[in-house]
Amino acid sequence: MKKIAGLLLSILFAITAGYTKDNTLDDARSFFDAENYKAALPLYLELYKEDSTDIEFNLSIGICYLNASFHRAKSLAYLEDAAFTPDSVPEAYYYLGRAYHIANDFTAAREAYITFERLIGEKGNEELLKEIDREIETLENAIHFFNNKGSEKVVNLGNTINSKYSEYSPLISEDQKTIIFTYVGEGCKGGKRNYYGQVDSNGFYMEDIYISTLNDNTWSKPQSIGDEINTELPEATTGLTPDGKTLFFYKSDSKSPDDIWMSTFDGSSWSTPEQLPSPINTKYFEAHACISNDGNTIYFSSDRPGGFGGKDIYVSQKKDDGGWTNPKNLGKSINTQYDEEGPFMHSPTNTLYFSSYGHNSMGGLDIFKSKGKNGVFEKAENMGFPVNTTDDDPYFVLSQDGEIGYLSSERVRHCYGQQDLYKVYMNKIHKEDTAQIAILKGKISIDGAPIEATITIKDNVTSEIIATIKSNPKTGKYVVSLPSGKTYELIAKPQGKEEQSKTINLESKKGFNLVTSNFEFGEKKEEGELSIVKGNVLIENKPGKADITVVDEETSKMIAKETSDETDGSYVLSLFSGNSYKITAEAKGYEKTEKIIDIANDDNFNLHVLNFSFNKNKNKPSVSEQLGVVVFFDFDASDLEYDNEKGKRRLDDLIQKIKTLDQFSIELFGHTDSKGNAAYNKTLSENRIKAVREYMLANGVDEANILKSVGYGSSVPKANNDTEAGRALNRRVEVKIIKE
Repeated sequence: MKKIAGLLLSILFAITAGYTKDNTLDDARSFFDAENYKAALPLYLELYKEDSTDIEFNLSIGICYLNASFHRAKSLAYLEDAAFTPDSVPEAYYYLGRAYHIANDFTAAREAYITFERLIGEKGNEELLKEIDREIETLENAIHFFNNKGSEKVVNLGNTINSKYSEYSPLISEDQKTIIFTYVGEGCKGGKRNYYGQVDSNGFYMEDIYISTLNDNTWSKPQSIGDEINTELPEATTGLTPDGKTLFFYKSDSKSPDDIWMSTFDGSSWSTPEQLPSPINTKYFEAHACISNDGNTIYFSSDRPGGFGGKDIYVSQKKDDGGWTNPKNLGKSINTQYDEEGPFMHSPTNTLYFSSYGHNSMGGLDIFKSKGKNGVFEKAENMGFPVNTTDDDPYFVLSQDGEIGYLSSERVRHCYGQQDLYKVYMNKIHKEDTAQIAILKGKISIDGAPIEATITIKDNVTSEIIATIKSNPKTGKYVVSLPSGKTYELIAKPQGKEEQSKTINLESKKGFNLVTSNFEFGEKKEEGELSIVKGNVLIENKPGKADITVVDEETSKMIAKETSDETDGSYVLSLFSGNSYKITAEAKGYEKTEKIIDIANDDNFNLHVLNFSFNKNKNKPSVSEQLGVVVFFDFDASDLEYDNEKGKRRLDDLIQKIKTLDQFSIELFGHTDSKGNAAYNKTLSENRIKAVREYMLANGVDEANILKSVGYGSSVPKANNDTEAGRALNRRVEVKIIKE
């Protein structure tokens, strides 16, 4: 919410001698004039005990509560007492209107605004008349959006992340397992300080940057990002590169107030922050900044001269020498006479998200979006309710796949403190027409240990170098975005090692895709890093001979071939852990049988048993056994389209096979591991079924053939839930084909 005290009170209240013995009223007014409502509030409440009918006390307490975020509902009683009295002042109706507005009592808010407009109009104050016209306009916008509510689901991230203080400006890693945000409250390094940066018990907590990681669907207790970044003065999050290596943040000190800084992460610690150079930073206010996926375009807010009013959003391009071009104002489709803040560029869809008091705001800061093309942005579109509210909703970022947003908001309901962090499940309206782009990520290692390597990506047809990046020396990880629809050569070279290359074919990929490609250098893995797969082959219930082939599901390459022992039907395979394999058994005169084994989570030596049987009579494998597949999911995931390449390949193979059948039906059974409660897991298993079902329908399967879908939650485990490997096998959807 815009600081309401920007509209100054227009009358002088009489000072009663009885209230000045301890200078209480003077102190209260001093804090109030400085907009330090938290310090002013207890003083006015003390004065209120002496005279609960005093207009100044009621109005001032109401305004203090109105600026106290999650205490705003308390403002109504005091503002009503201030307004509904014969000696009231016009300003009381303005603040009462704002209180009703935020409480979503739109009829009462309109009446209060109109009363204020009438009283001010009698005095001929044109400036205030324009102000109230704007408030009424935002009220009408709110009514419209509340009557046309979107289907997004906004969920508070919970009291592990959120506190009774403020958490805002979230940044999320590409895998959504790390969140970095601004925290303002007890424990901040700078404590409480006044506007001059001096320690003051009646001052404000200084901003710090905090970080939390997601483990087993639970966020860890947030921790300070470290003393390398956090100081005794304010630091606040603004932007993060997709690989999580570079953090952009706001910092203000005596030498360079209100500037944008950056720090890089080497896998274990953050570097000494560096101030962005001119012309990004100036002597004016530069705050929120974000950078495009390729690192070549930066968007930021600034109140430098030449804008449309207040803070505007600007863009600058990186030059060949590493500097930045003169920033360009994004123009009237984005910027207004009011403040625009919090830019976030969603590179896969080239869509800019930002907050603004202008455009068709519902009241306070709202989140807007605008799609760009060739540097020109469309007219900003309000994200509507429930993403936006009648209060401040200042910061929003979106996952690379466009499915999940992260929002900071001062909404009155479902909050723990002042600003809280929320997760937004996007609906189809606000999910962008996904750009043809792929996020390529992976890990470089030598003998299993992460290593820094130079990674060169070339166009496979033209040999043009598309990008050159380095893997993180501490984690070995890398991430880069590439246009879909092409084939690329990926070359990895650690220092002192021969280079390795892979071909990445994205020609058939549509929309957003997440592709993983790892490189392993060094000697062959030790025995402890292998998994053993063994079993027996039965032909007509007797041990028999069959050819066993193993195909790596990621590369589709055959990596092993064995023949079962004709006397006892046994076979043994040694497979590297960390992958998923399709194992096929073929016996002469019988249809081949395929089975999937996922040992992606095997860390050390593991033993797996996989048996095959062939029978031409009543025990002949059913069509479901021959054609059915199991699609595995990551922990707490139900996303198939954008983050489950192995699952999609299995379904693609199955869909091609069932297209040859005349009559058949499909049964889908969803499962989870044992983490989480029963109700949550039931819903998760059903969402996994929904993802598989929608994928099959989108790829030509007739909905009439899907006759059964059951989500079992965690009630039907396939493996022991005591180990991560077992839980990974339980996070699945079984697809069965039944011949009619």
